[in-house]
Amino acid sequence: MAPAEEMEGQQGSSAASDCEEFHDFRALGLDLDVELSKSERQKAEEEATQRMQELTAAAEERLQKAMEVNRFLHDALIRKKLKTEELRKSIEHIGDKIERASEVELPARASAVADLEERIRQEQQLMQEAKLQLGRGLMEREERVEELTKA
Repeated sequence: MAPAEEMEGQQGSSAASDCEEFHDFRALGLDLDVELSKSERQKAEEEATQRMQELTAAAEERLQKAMEVNRFLHDALIRKKLKTEELRKSIEHIGDKIERASEVELPARASAVADLEERIRQEQQLMQEAKLQLGRGLMEREERVEELTKA
């Protein structure tokens, strides 16, 4: 039990209220005796009221500053969430484009590779035919040279 509560239990209500006032004044940093004259008590109450107003004003100022910081942080959080959502949508959009491009690109690539392989095969076939013709032409010329040298 606090000393003020102990005294309250031992004395009457008048003494209890004096003790509470004494306790409140102590909480405000004022040293007051329980036994004060009426003018001293009034002066002490005014000082206590003034001190209480100063403390209240300081507390309100701290509260306003804390609320300002809170608003700033809340605004920053909202901006971050909006930017995150915007980036998420952008990523989804790019993912869709990649998927559609893959759906078009892979078959087109396979088709282009098949066409290129077919052209290479045709070119190889033409080269083989050209070599054959050159070989035949060479053989014919060699035979003619042989015939001319025999004759």
